[in-house]
Amino acid sequence: PEFVAAVDGRACRAPTKGLSRAETALILSHRKAWRRLLRSAEDFAVVLEDDAHVGEGFAALLAADWRGLAFDAVKLETLFSRAWIARRGVPFEGRTLRRLGAEHLGAAGYLVSRAGARKFLALTRTLAEPVDHSLFGREAIFGGAVAAFQFVPAIVVQDNLLPDAAARVGVATVLHESD
Repeated sequence: PEFVAAVDGRACRAPTKGLSRAETALILSHRKAWRRLLRSAEDFAVVLEDDAHVGEGFAALLAADWRGLAFDAVKLETLFSRAWIARRGVPFEGRTLRRLGAEHLGAAGYLVSRAGARKFLALTRTLAEPVDHSLFGREAIFGGAVAAFQFVPAIVVQDNLLPDAAARVGVATVLHESD
């Protein structure tokens, strides 16, 4: 595992498209991780935001052989809400991979392929929308720009959605200028 330091939102100029400094920093942080993958010899990378919690079996999942699967991204995260996914899926490590059929926002935890990293760098070049919209938003998924799958059941949850409040680490999960 390799830690990629996030971009500090206080050092960002907000783009003219209406994104906050924090949203801009988040996009730039994900872009930094994708570039790191492309400079490496690895086929895939897992991107986890600093407030992501992983479930049991996460290490075994990462050690699995992903090479036989064609995707840009596999969303590992749950938002505890319904998502439009394919009825059929591919069994994988005791879970199922199902193709996303519509917008399913959130980017706290996902697996990205080299092809996906290149695609996401192109999609986010203009910093026109929040990063989760570029990866898993309506145009990306429903429009067919991104080949994305959902891991069922999910194995990552963002801090603010943890059912056990005592397990939350107190990291900000809503983007504000002060984040």
